[in-house]
Amino acid sequence: MFAAIISLIFFAISLLFPEKLMHFFTQDEELIRYGANFLHTISFSYLAMGFTQMFLGVIRSMEKAKLSAIISSSGLLLNILLNALCVFVLFPNMPEKAITAVALATVVARFFELGWCYIYSITRGAVRFQLPKRDDAQRKLLKDYMRYTTPVQGNYIVWGGALTATAAIIGHVNADMVAANSVASVVKNLAVVLCGGIATGGSVLVGKYLGNNEIEMAKKAGGRMIWYALIFGALSGVLILLMKPLVFYAVDLNQNAQEYLHGMLYICIYYCIAKSMNATTIAGLFVAGGDSKFGFWCDTIVMWGIILPLSYISAFVWHLPPIALYAVFSLDEVVKMPAALMRYRRFKWLKNITRNFTGTE
Repeated sequence: MFAAIISLIFFAISLLFPEKLMHFFTQDEELIRYGANFLHTISFSYLAMGFTQMFLGVIRSMEKAKLSAIISSSGLLLNILLNALCVFVLFPNMPEKAITAVALATVVARFFELGWCYIYSITRGAVRFQLPKRDDAQRKLLKDYMRYTTPVQGNYIVWGGALTATAAIIGHVNADMVAANSVASVVKNLAVVLCGGIATGGSVLVGKYLGNNEIEMAKKAGGRMIWYALIFGALSGVLILLMKPLVFYAVDLNQNAQEYLHGMLYICIYYCIAKSMNATTIAGLFVAGGDSKFGFWCDTIVMWGIILPLSYISAFVWHLPPIALYAVFSLDEVVKMPAALMRYRRFKWLKNITRNFTGTE
């Protein structure tokens, strides 16, 4: 129900006010025209995305990560294939039509994922798409849900809002930096996808041990996750290095944008290690133990108290070069990492937050 409400809000805003949204990110009229066209079409994907992400999150917590990976990977592969078809085959020299087609391809991929989830839920799954029951257990569960997830939601809102603000700052610098940042973001996200898997898998595993009151096992599992995060963060950086020639071969950027992208990718290499560590601790281990407030306060202080003011001054007062400005944007994970590791070492996040609904309050 919560996912449906959020999805409807983002769907309505993107469908009805795409130009206004784009004006927030950039003053470049060409980018606004293309971006508004893309947003208007892709808005329908938000209707499916909310349900799908909730369903996949639930089945992952039930140790059905393989199914979640298959559905997500299939949707991603379908999206890539349809995007390639639209850009390189159907509309190679018609950018406006290609942008609309790419957005439509994303909509198709998202509803493909939702359809798979729904079919599984009504045929073989223990989790069904249905309205919750209004009983005593449900009321207690909702109370616990709001207690532990409200800080997590606040954390994502604070973090997402800060990323939106940095994107707006980039959009007001120049169009070449926007183009380079778009490519760098895709490469960076592809590289850290393994790190996100470590965080999600670690939260499920540690949550299972904590739910069984196996505190020492949870502590050992947390230690392993930290090392895995460090290793996969380093591997993500190596992956970016390996992908670098392919990226420059695949994208069509002018000389300035290529120079910006070159520097951004090197910055992303170091960013991945800190991102991997923070995702595993803050978004994985801490949340599994009910320590959801730390991430909210950490991102509020670091992103809104340090990074955004420093980014604004760097862009519009000091007028730093684009690469230096991008380095400032990427400092957030580095700044958060020492605090996250110190919080981890204190083990205050090791709590069993399960409840016996048939017992007492």
